[in-house]
Amino acid sequence: MSRRRRFAPKKKQAAVVEKVVQEEENLNARDGALVVLREVELQDAYVNLALNRVLGRTTLSPQDRALLTELSYGVLQRLNTLDWILSLYLERPLQQLTPWIRNILRLGAYQLCYLQRVPAAAAVDEAVKQAHRYGHQGVAGLVNAVLRKVSNRKEKLPWPAQRRSPDQYLSLHYSYPLWMVQRWLAELGFKETEALCAAGNDPAPLTVRTNILRLTRPELRQKLEQEGVATEELQYAPEGLRLKLSGRLEELESFRHGLFQVQGEASMLVAPLLNPRPGETVLDLCSAPGGKTVHMAMLMENKGTIIAADLHPHRLKLVEGAARRQGVEIIFPEKLDGRDIPADKQGFFHRVLLDVPCSGLGVLRRKGDLKWRRQPEDIEALVGLQDQLLRGAFSALRPGGVLLYSACTFEPEETVDVIKRFLGEEPDASLSLLAPLLPEALRAEEKEEGLLRLWPHRHALDGFFMARIRKKS
Repeated sequence: MSRRRRFAPKKKQAAVVEKVVQEEENLNARDGALVVLREVELQDAYVNLALNRVLGRTTLSPQDRALLTELSYGVLQRLNTLDWILSLYLERPLQQLTPWIRNILRLGAYQLCYLQRVPAAAAVDEAVKQAHRYGHQGVAGLVNAVLRKVSNRKEKLPWPAQRRSPDQYLSLHYSYPLWMVQRWLAELGFKETEALCAAGNDPAPLTVRTNILRLTRPELRQKLEQEGVATEELQYAPEGLRLKLSGRLEELESFRHGLFQVQGEASMLVAPLLNPRPGETVLDLCSAPGGKTVHMAMLMENKGTIIAADLHPHRLKLVEGAARRQGVEIIFPEKLDGRDIPADKQGFFHRVLLDVPCSGLGVLRRKGDLKWRRQPEDIEALVGLQDQLLRGAFSALRPGGVLLYSACTFEPEETVDVIKRFLGEEPDASLSLLAPLLPEALRAEEKEEGLLRLWPHRHALDGFFMARIRKKS
């Protein structure tokens, strides 16, 4: 192995960055993924935003766009496992390599271990070419040597023993932080935790909700298939479709005309459980980006008033855009801190939707980078905020009104515990049955009146929690 210094000179590194910025539109799929991974690591960027930026500036074929996307999400989904595998064959810590080379190795290892359709020789060869472009001859030799060892030994990796160290086995085998696996083992046991971890690595489907103000689901399906998009009806959401798309969603005429909204199927169940009626006054307390807000307006037949509240004005613009694109006229964005409801809004609303900020552990299959951002102490900090928001949301309800609390997580502290604690402190609050509003296939999942937990491994949905609370008349 070459003894040349492991870092390219700083001037060369700066030149590489400048060249990449100037030539982004000509990047191939692997180089595009490399740029995304570097942004996520060094600039703390969210993978979806970094990916959309790179995809928006490239002229790749649909196949290469799909590869770029899969590589970006896949490496981040499997990050700790890839780093562990690479550490077995590196003579120095991975963190001592430049971000370019570190992520080239990750990309190569991901293709070798998880992307079976890519021939091993091609994965190694492309990584070596990248190392020449983003490093120097010495590190190109290192990349070649390490990835060839990974390729030759990937079937005989020294995984932790399942019986002796089940937490470490699941953490590395399925690529999750150790603390997260330990939490789930304590609540669910080994078999269910393994199933949950496996489901969290499955690709999330692209699902959309029909704009029922403009057409029916069968009509949307027909239009999409005329545009060359294969569709399937969703199991639980009566307005939802699963799309199989090769091109860009934004290029579809049906998207530009606001005929549908991209939304996860579990998320599509939230607004119907609140069940807002035409002519009512509704508060959506944490409304951005607006998917559930717009859904409520459609259920209300565009009649009534929805105050779409959020603490951040720039996020309210997302709600405005979603409403405008889909022809919704009853949503009125307003900057509002849900922890401190103004006097004129207390006791005012027929219904309140509170989709709380949460750990997001239920949507890790969509946000693979999130599991490396989260820390155990985040949950405790979020619980305090959730408690405050729930009290504020309830104060905005008029007597007899209904509140729906939802969160894209299944952690007890953020879900059941928040609700039980609130009910113990608020004598005018009681849980309200969900079953009449649930799809028939999910009614048995309401294990306790007014409470619903959805799981990726049980329902093939994002992890979600919903609680329906009524204020005494």
